[in-house]
Amino acid sequence: MSGHVTSHYLAEVLRDLYFEESTGTIQVANPNGRAVTLHFDRGMLYFAQSNDPHVSFGECLAAANLLPAGTLSKLLAATPSPIDLAANLVGRKILRKEELAPAIRMLVERAVVTAFSWPSGTYEVVPGDAPPRFFDADILFTFECILKGIGRMAYFAPMKEALLALPGRLRLNPAAFIPVEKLALKPHDGYILSRIDGTMRLDEITMVMPPGEEDESLQFIYGLAVLGIVEFIPPMNQGPFSLRGIMLGHYEAAAKETSESLLIIETAARIAGQTPSEVLGIPADATIETVQQAYEQAKATFRRAKFTERIREKYKRELGMIENRLAEAFLKLQVERLEQAGRAGNEMALSEIDPETLTIRREMVKTEAQAAQEQTQKLAGKYYQKAREYFSEKDFHNCIQFCRLAIKFSVEAPEAYELMAEALSKNPNTKWQKMAEEAFTKACDLDPWNAEYQVALGSFYQNQGLGMRARRHFEKALEIVPSHAVAKAALKARGRRG
Repeated sequence: MSGHVTSHYLAEVLRDLYFEESTGTIQVANPNGRAVTLHFDRGMLYFAQSNDPHVSFGECLAAANLLPAGTLSKLLAATPSPIDLAANLVGRKILRKEELAPAIRMLVERAVVTAFSWPSGTYEVVPGDAPPRFFDADILFTFECILKGIGRMAYFAPMKEALLALPGRLRLNPAAFIPVEKLALKPHDGYILSRIDGTMRLDEITMVMPPGEEDESLQFIYGLAVLGIVEFIPPMNQGPFSLRGIMLGHYEAAAKETSESLLIIETAARIAGQTPSEVLGIPADATIETVQQAYEQAKATFRRAKFTERIREKYKRELGMIENRLAEAFLKLQVERLEQAGRAGNEMALSEIDPETLTIRREMVKTEAQAAQEQTQKLAGKYYQKAREYFSEKDFHNCIQFCRLAIKFSVEAPEAYELMAEALSKNPNTKWQKMAEEAFTKACDLDPWNAEYQVALGSFYQNQGLGMRARRHFEKALEIVPSHAVAKAALKARGRRG
């Protein structure tokens, strides 16, 4: 088994060798010719060698202070092969296996960290029998080596971006076969483990870490995920955690979001000062059918459901502006075409334009003025319904904008004034509260026998602390509907029976 490897995927290669209980060696080489060879027995690391001067068995022996310097120099000169040197030291009883263990642990850890420090390279797995071992490796040591290597991996930034975008929540894997508490952990690693309880995403966990420890925390969590100690809910993929497919999907999603962002930003800037025909991208003398088609196409292009949730939230204002400009351009061109048809004395049936269906027909017996009036009333109704949708989504800005459009095409629209007042009242600013009061009052003036509008205005005044004004409108509501429960309850709460 061989191929190209990056520091991002080396952990998964080593993990797979462990899960498959492989015995043999894996050589990792960088483009400059440096290489390390890691020895496995049933998937567990037990020795290493390298042509990299930073990964020297002799240096590890010297650092462990196991032999006099002169003796070590002679042994290194006589036995250049690290694995043969280890065999001689044990076989000739110069050192016992347990005495040699610290130097071999140091050698293996340095080799693994060095392999992870290379941005890319090649790897080759060579199966084979394990020679007599001079260090009893175990699962904990193998996993700790991989975690240390991940902590030193090169070019972590692309991987960090993908990890922070993962949607699943993290928890300790109940089927994990290794006791986490036995790993050699740093103090903040233990804190991270305490946060992995199935309630937080990876990005949320890193947000609670001290400044400067985010990358280290992410690398630690990634290592735990690779080794199967923690898992994502829901799972990222079938089988052991793998970042290969996730990275590819992340870059595709990032490219899509970049394209969507440019489309929205450029369109919002372009149409801000354009004429209605330019907004829809049609000639100034386009037919009513062309206007319909252009609007329908533009509306489909900027349908919010087409964009990712992050883009919808980030560019909420721009998308709302685009929707408004498209609708205004469409309506203006529609009215112009109807007026032109009326002036020309055209007695043929005209298509009545509806932003949703665009196909409602007008009866032949109706005059052009009647058709235009009916059309604007229906369009006002459509805008009111759109405003209600935005209100239910708590998008009060766009709710207000569509209420204003509804009012523009139907001056006597008390329901639009009342809904706009509700949206305006969500802003505690004094100016907005004054506008809300005016809109509530306008709704009551347009439909004075609507008890709900009276209750809405009464509730508004009550929230403002204006008890006398609130009472008058609750009483007015009861004059209209004597059994109105809300009005009764409000007056009772103020110490008066309804």
